[in-house]
Amino acid sequence: SALHVFSRMAQKTLECNRITFNATISACEKAAEWQKSLWLFTAMVRNHLEPNGISLSAAISAFGKCGQWEKALHLIDQMPKNMVELETVPLTAAISACEKRGEWENALNLVSGMSQARMEPSTITFSATISACEKGGKWEEALQFLSVARKVKVQSSEITVSAAISACEKGAEWEKALCLLRMMSQTMVEFATITCNAVVSACEKHGQWEHALQLFSIMAEHKVEPNAITYNATISSCDKGGRWEKSLQLLGQMHGSKVETNSITWSAAITACEKSGEWELALQLFDLMAQVKIEATTIAFNAAVSACAHDGVWEKAFGLVIAMALAKVEMDTFTFSAAISACERSREWERALQLLCEMEQGRVELGTSPLSAAISACEKGRQWEKALQIFSAMARRKIDSGTITFNAVISACQKSGEWEKALQLCSVIAQRKIQP
Repeated sequence: SALHVFSRMAQKTLECNRITFNATISACEKAAEWQKSLWLFTAMVRNHLEPNGISLSAAISAFGKCGQWEKALHLIDQMPKNMVELETVPLTAAISACEKRGEWENALNLVSGMSQARMEPSTITFSATISACEKGGKWEEALQFLSVARKVKVQSSEITVSAAISACEKGAEWEKALCLLRMMSQTMVEFATITCNAVVSACEKHGQWEHALQLFSIMAEHKVEPNAITYNATISSCDKGGRWEKSLQLLGQMHGSKVETNSITWSAAITACEKSGEWELALQLFDLMAQVKIEATTIAFNAAVSACAHDGVWEKAFGLVIAMALAKVEMDTFTFSAAISACERSREWERALQLLCEMEQGRVELGTSPLSAAISACEKGRQWEKALQIFSAMARRKIDSGTITFNAVISACQKSGEWEKALQLCSVIAQRKIQP
């Protein structure tokens, strides 16, 4: 090999000139031995031998491949001083290095330099630049470069368009992402599951369940297999669109297609049922989740607890909180708020206060929702003193108390014949200009 010959020359104390270094560096870089290529380049500089276009191009490409974009850019800055002609390949490697580190501005500067030098960027150049924009959350720039690629008649690859789609997905531009995918399908550019997933994810973020479902038809036409991510995002979009039937249909489809479900899948389906008021189905799915040995996360537990709150099934809600504690699943404000609401609807004020104590002991942030629910529970249980204690605690901790909270406390006082306290609270409402 070239490196072997170079080593033999060094052992025999034969002088290695610039031509020898350049040829060896280039050979190592082409053989994907970028570490050796960089070592030789460093040795060349150390021996006061001036690099030429070949060695500099190889070194820039090597730095690019190993992700050291700062060094690649430094060498590019040095090239005009050395009057060495820039080449497309090393610059593309440098752009790729910037892309890997999310240095989208440097990537754009390099492309701009190529344009000024009247160099023709390749498909790889455009792909790397668009991908850099995607990682930097610059969807507009990504689409701009995709448009430029079409104008200069650079063939768009799956990677190029997929990067633009991903940029749109991160920028919540679901319509543009969908248009790009349709363009790919019409121009017969092959695309993979990961590309479709980016579009489905963009639709999911805006609850565009119909468009998410349409993608399944496009995928089927192009023989692209949906995976767990595709299904999860679509089920989640159905949840946001209040389409619990579609969520269950997709869950069954996953089973039929032998696509492995996970906690995200089940959580999304449970949430879809819970939000649509199908609390019994939500709880059945939660129980089935345990039967298929899928570990429930905070999201799944919260959805199940919230389902209990809809119909005041406080025993089940309370049991789920205990199950979370035993399984060491993290409980948050939403968990306790939903459980306390279930107790409130069943007039179980003592259980509601017990859960409130659990929140404080577990150092879970006390918010308006759980405290207001606890006050309502006390109001229904005619516990005006406890309702006032919680209300006072909210004021001390500067936790916002809205109209519903005030109404619950006033109602608690009124039901217990504490009309003076009720009048005082009415006065506070007037001072704070809260709409009664």
